[in-house]
Amino acid sequence: MLQDKPFYVILGAVRQPWIRRRLVFIRPLLVLVGKTTAEVGCSYPMRTRLGCGKLKYFSAKHAIKMMAAMKLSPPVVSRRAAITAGAGFMINPKTSRAASEVKAFGLIGDRFHNSDYIRIALNRSIGNGLGVSLDLCDETKMLTADTLKGYKLLVILRDGQSWPDGYPDESTNAAWDNAGKPAIVSDPPLPPTSAKPRFWMKPEQGEAVRHFVENGGSALFLHNVTHIGLTDANFRHVLGAAYAGHPVIRKFKVKVRNTDHPITRGVRDFVVTDEQHYMDYDKDPKHILLETANEDGLTFRDRGATSLGGWAYDYGNGRVCYFSPGHMISVLWNPEYIKLQQNAVRWLLRQAA
Repeated sequence: MLQDKPFYVILGAVRQPWIRRRLVFIRPLLVLVGKTTAEVGCSYPMRTRLGCGKLKYFSAKHAIKMMAAMKLSPPVVSRRAAITAGAGFMINPKTSRAASEVKAFGLIGDRFHNSDYIRIALNRSIGNGLGVSLDLCDETKMLTADTLKGYKLLVILRDGQSWPDGYPDESTNAAWDNAGKPAIVSDPPLPPTSAKPRFWMKPEQGEAVRHFVENGGSALFLHNVTHIGLTDANFRHVLGAAYAGHPVIRKFKVKVRNTDHPITRGVRDFVVTDEQHYMDYDKDPKHILLETANEDGLTFRDRGATSLGGWAYDYGNGRVCYFSPGHMISVLWNPEYIKLQQNAVRWLLRQAA
């Protein structure tokens, strides 16, 4: 029950009486109750009235009593509302039409792929570009059968590893790297840590993805998601491949192999500077849409200079599409790649071009 759980409460200033908003956040659970979305925080009169600062911890029971005294109804926190808060905010579905327009749940970001650039890129190409509301989250535990209920599209751009005990070094910290990699000094000394990666996907999560697509949902898988294919058989069956590695970031060409598919229609070959991913592909070659080729003749191990760049197929009652580029925001915003992403979402959602 909500009343038994602690959470934070902020009351917004009343500037637009015709709007009643309740915004739901999480990490930890945070509920904004007020009559405007223009100001996050307490106005001075409200802080005085409640005896709180800009942000104060309350027990749920205490907060609900205060809301009742102010004639504000207690928040109704749905699971979906909590999920969406992982990457921002969402209007409470009981008080807004916005929630009914949500179509896609996205799991994004890992140690080597900052969720912020992915969020910005996908919101531009898919969210704003197509008017699709994206609920983006970087918490792997939220990928469940219960989470996926009510969504039409699943989007994933992340690998199959998590680092619950921290990182062995700061090599993926851009600011530290740009500063010349200064020595890490700490007083008192930092506690020792094992700092080893673990596969995060549990069997029930792989089953949830498979059932979601089999029962009519669709999935857009991007870039390093093939790494998850190494960790779960059900997920690999849906995705159709497993990660085999990649060389350092370098220039390569993305070539359209099937020009007749709705996803590639109107898309021409394009060049990017990115990680050229290689994978072991499991499905029928007829589903392949794209290939990637290093035209300077640079190879990767014994796999040559060419790899697969994307595919799409029907899966049960749903649909699946995968594209391999995506390590950098400049790649996700390449005009031809935006066309591909948008065509893919239309095809996955069975919308007319």
